[in-house]
Amino acid sequence: MQGKVIEAVLETVTWLVQKMKGFFNGKSEQRANEADGNAEKAESRASNSLDESEAQAARAEAKVWREVAEQYRKDIEELKTKISTIESEAMSEVKKKVSEIYMDVDFGAKSPTLTIAGAVTTLPRLK
Repeated sequence: MQGKVIEAVLETVTWLVQKMKGFFNGKSEQRANEADGNAEKAESRASNSLDESEAQAARAEAKVWREVAEQYRKDIEELKTKISTIESEAMSEVKKKVSEIYMDVDFGAKSPTLTIAGAVTTLPRLK
């Protein structure tokens, strides 16, 4: 019985972690793409500018936007690593905690009972 409980909780943890990774990855990738787009716009302004100081300022802006995009991508990789570490820790903790809980089903009594961590619950009798 404990094995089934552990399996169900681990599946839930895995599902939750995958959803979190997808959410964070999507948001950061969207922001990185927006920063890349801003860099391209600034480069275009630099290329089309007739004034050298404006062109230089636009190239500097493009450089900053590229750095921002790269930082977003680095941040998401760090976050994925942290989430994976948390996932591993959570899975170990679930296995440990659930295996420490005593569980039993007794069908020998007048009415079957379920015992979990000392709490006894009467189950409906099967026909």
